[in-house]
Amino acid sequence: MLALKSIFKSYPTGFRRRHVVLADVSLLLTQGRIIGLVGPSGCGKSTLGRIILGLEQPDRGRVLFHGRDIRHMNRSSRMEFRRNVQMVPQHPDAAFNPCLSIGASLREVFRFHAVCPRHEQADYLEATLQHVCVPPELLKRHPMQLSGGEIQRLAIARAILTKPALLVLDEATSMVDVSVQAAVIHTLRDLHREHGTAYLFITHDMALANAFCDEILCMESCGGFANGAVARRYSVVQSLAEEQPVV
Repeated sequence: MLALKSIFKSYPTGFRRRHVVLADVSLLLTQGRIIGLVGPSGCGKSTLGRIILGLEQPDRGRVLFHGRDIRHMNRSSRMEFRRNVQMVPQHPDAAFNPCLSIGASLREVFRFHAVCPRHEQADYLEATLQHVCVPPELLKRHPMQLSGGEIQRLAIARAILTKPALLVLDEATSMVDVSVQAAVIHTLRDLHREHGTAYLFITHDMALANAFCDEILCMESCGGFANGAVARRYSVVQSLAEEQPVV
């Protein structure tokens, strides 16, 4: 479904100096798979997620969606890509316009994507909010009036409104308590089961990744994968998971 081919990414750090974040990263995300991406802070996990979405451009390499380079898509193909590939950002308040109510921001999705018939939109939005344990009263509020947990759940609701084929989850449960985290994971499992949604689950929580994901990729501080391997379960990750059992 989506493939990364030899991705390189670096940022300038001074005169003629660059910090390499991603070095020759290749990855295949297939329909219906849940891939965990773990690693130390600064190793490039979030950068990789933004490159997948087309929010950042790699220095070298290609991102292919159903075999097509996302940089060379026409407008209709890019809109289809946007509908099928969504992200829950690490800072969920970034998903909402601070000048709009939450309801207005969520309904913006229906302006750009034909998710359901117009007369069904209100019911569909309400059902989506129920999935992530959000009361409809919050639709009248603005982002700054919500708690961290509430805005996190609403960011997930916004991402799943389009019924995406691939969802990039960047620390998607980091701002919610354990009980809400369990509800969110249950919702993600339901979406995965009902629609075959694939996930790239970016996290620092090895225990959660081990419990939720089909495969786990471990990134190193140099911006590559452990042992140079791609798209398989790593023994190094398994050993780490054994040291951090799910409680």
